[in-house]
Amino acid sequence: MINEKIDINSICSDAKKSANPIESQNIDFGINVVFFGRPGSGKSTAIDTAGNGLIFADDECYAKSSELIKDEIAFGIDYSEFQLRNHVKLKLFGTPSQKHNNVMHDKAIVSADIYITLIDLTSVAPIAEFMHFSNIIETQGNRDALKIVAFTHYDEKEHNMMQLSKEIRRKCNGEILTVKIDARQSDEVRFMLRKAVDLIMSNKPKYQLYADNNMFLRNINA
Repeated sequence: MINEKIDINSICSDAKKSANPIESQNIDFGINVVFFGRPGSGKSTAIDTAGNGLIFADDECYAKSSELIKDEIAFGIDYSEFQLRNHVKLKLFGTPSQKHNNVMHDKAIVSADIYITLIDLTSVAPIAEFMHFSNIIETQGNRDALKIVAFTHYDEKEHNMMQLSKEIRRKCNGEILTVKIDARQSDEVRFMLRKAVDLIMSNKPKYQLYADNNMFLRNINA
């Protein structure tokens, strides 16, 4: 991990410099991507391999201005950046697993443009884990954001990925996209991110994106 600290408040607030990316070819702007997943699912690895190394996002400004007690304040989350073409910068956030890390957790979630939930195929209860993170997104997140489930550890899988994908899509009424990735491989993680950006920049309604691309990254590892 890079020994660097940055202010998450400035990261999130600077992310969008244009409401319409397609019309802003000459202006730098950011897209916020938030990763969910249980410990060991590959969040930190995916953020590290897709970006330029992990950065420790610091919330010291919250600690100084908040009346919350110390135990209720988070002190950092994983963060990195990935520069795309056309002046598009992806800002990659990892959500902390600890419950007390609520300040940075909430700040990152509410500002997201893309949610990626990593489901470890070696998990004992993958559906239960997905529903836990899905509930966080539904209750705290941006309803207009693109939602993706990425299956990890497919080389050690104990669950049927296709069956899980169908079950997850059924629970979400089809309003989610699925993919399998090796979080250790930058080309796989970046391909997923590029495709997601292409979709949200298409200006199509979300329901149409989900209907047209229900297995949109199915062949990434074919």
